[in-house]
Amino acid sequence: MSQMPKIALLAASGVSEKEMTAIARALASQKIRPMVITPETGLIHTWGENTWGHCYPSDAKIEVSLGSDYDRLIIPGGQRHVDKLLTNPHTKRFVSAMMAMKKPVVVFAEAEKIMATNGFEGDNAATFAYASDEELQATCVKMLEHFEAAEPMVIAEAA
Repeated sequence: MSQMPKIALLAASGVSEKEMTAIARALASQKIRPMVITPETGLIHTWGENTWGHCYPSDAKIEVSLGSDYDRLIIPGGQRHVDKLLTNPHTKRFVSAMMAMKKPVVVFAEAEKIMATNGFEGDNAATFAYASDEELQATCVKMLEHFEAAEPMVIAEAA
């Protein structure tokens, strides 16, 4: 990517630990740190292997965050966090802004329900599912490729 994109990672406690770890590693390999946008204050907790897992600091509350402030959006899976995001009206507002501006959006596994429930669709959005840890790693590579492929379109629209 030619310049460092500002990436929003929309998550709540109960987000998939495997996905958060894989996404963080893939972005770190590109020297990118996402901003964790959440309805919670302080830390969010991942869920994995039937127990609470790692903690991630919240960078901004979704209630005061604007889609226009970010270049990309990632929504990991994890049913617990998806359920929380679906009940928060700011989720729809934030994702709607990203979709309206045709900014690249990547959605993992159960988070597809956020897109379907709100009728979000478009060429800028990619939904990824996987069946194994190896496929998850490959999916994260596809996430980076989706962001890279969308870059010329986003720059052209901004001009």
